[in-house]
Amino acid sequence: MVGPITVTLEPPPQNPQGESPWRPPQWRDPMQTYIKASIKTSKGPATETFYFDAILRVEHNSELRVTDHPVQDGTNIVDHAYMLPLHLVLEIGMSDVMDVYTKGSNTQASTKSISAYQELLKLQQDRLPLEVGTRLNTYQNMIIERISAPDDHRTQFGLRCTVILRQIIMAVVGQAKVSVLPHKTDSTDRSIVQPARTRLTLAAEIENSLSGLWNK
Repeated sequence: MVGPITVTLEPPPQNPQGESPWRPPQWRDPMQTYIKASIKTSKGPATETFYFDAILRVEHNSELRVTDHPVQDGTNIVDHAYMLPLHLVLEIGMSDVMDVYTKGSNTQASTKSISAYQELLKLQQDRLPLEVGTRLNTYQNMIIERISAPDDHRTQFGLRCTVILRQIIMAVVGQAKVSVLPHKTDSTDRSIVQPARTRLTLAAEIENSLSGLWNK
């Protein structure tokens, strides 16, 4: 009879020979998928770009809403159509045994995967409009709507995360200048206010006139 099997998870080696972390050969080319945010620093506004080790899945969602209503004979007629906000789903992966794509990034926490997750949380909490670039399209004014990151034995030294982004539709409000002069209504001279003649007033005047004729 075989006894119980004990499985021990050990952290990745820390390069005892002083070798640099492994870099995939395709990292010599520009990343096709990224998230770009405009942030405020002590030196003023700046743009920060976030890259990921792997893009496991990208789902693009574009939907047109068609409105309809029934008429007298029961037929639904279409009277309008408008675009819904774009939805984008990113399934990303980060590995602690790989080098960072850009030097100095993903260093806020103890590991690269934890740093990447915390950076995504901060972008969501700050409600920043983001630019998201993918192989098929580049999206503007996107905010992170949901972050889902399961943590189990397969992600002990990495991160597998699903990020759902939604587009913010901007509206432009027009302004119309009425006059550059201040309002002068209260200082304008008014004419003599005459009382309005209503039906009751006219009826009373007619009755008085008739009674005067009868009394003669």
